[in-house]
Amino acid sequence: MGFPPHRKMIADMAAQEFAAHVLKPEGEGRWYCGKPGTGMYHFRVLTAPFAIIVYGDIGECILRCSDRDALGWLRSAVHDEPGTEGHPDYVLSKVEAGKSAPKEFLAELAMEELGRLREDGRADIAGAIEEDLKHHYGADLAIPDSPWAQTVFRESYHEHAQTAEVPECADWSSTMLRIHHALCTFVRLLPAQAQAVLPQASAEPSAPQEGPG
Repeated sequence: MGFPPHRKMIADMAAQEFAAHVLKPEGEGRWYCGKPGTGMYHFRVLTAPFAIIVYGDIGECILRCSDRDALGWLRSAVHDEPGTEGHPDYVLSKVEAGKSAPKEFLAELAMEELGRLREDGRADIAGAIEEDLKHHYGADLAIPDSPWAQTVFRESYHEHAQTAEVPECADWSSTMLRIHHALCTFVRLLPAQAQAVLPQASAEPSAPQEGPG
């Protein structure tokens, strides 16, 4: 299975959204990244031992890493390849907290799973699941990318396949993918001599609240 199309879509959108961004240091271990003259798609990056905090107009999250020098870790972990959708899986696997769920159900992945069942000689199971989905979403299978649709699919799959190992049929949310591309932009704009904050005592960082303005 290849990457879901929405990864390329978000990558194309992010390339435009962050094209004119500039980076401004705001103190030790803290940077503002945005397009001059507008707050659209702006974000801030803060570093702490073993953690990167991202917040702003694009969403927010905390990434936990195994390196005390979190900025050094980010430099090596982020792949910024112009013209591609990047490689978000490793970086986003470090997400610990955020307002949005890191992953979201994608109907296209559920349909791919039904196709695999048919290829594996289990067309009867795929057909039964499809009938359940038609009952909820109509003969044209207009399945939304929603938590409830994921629940419907998972319960039907569990019932007809008689297994607890139900495929997730989910991928990184649009918010998480956009944060990944924001971090790619941040690393690309970051001066080589920039350093992370490395205080003597470790801290438990939390995402700051965005102030007015």
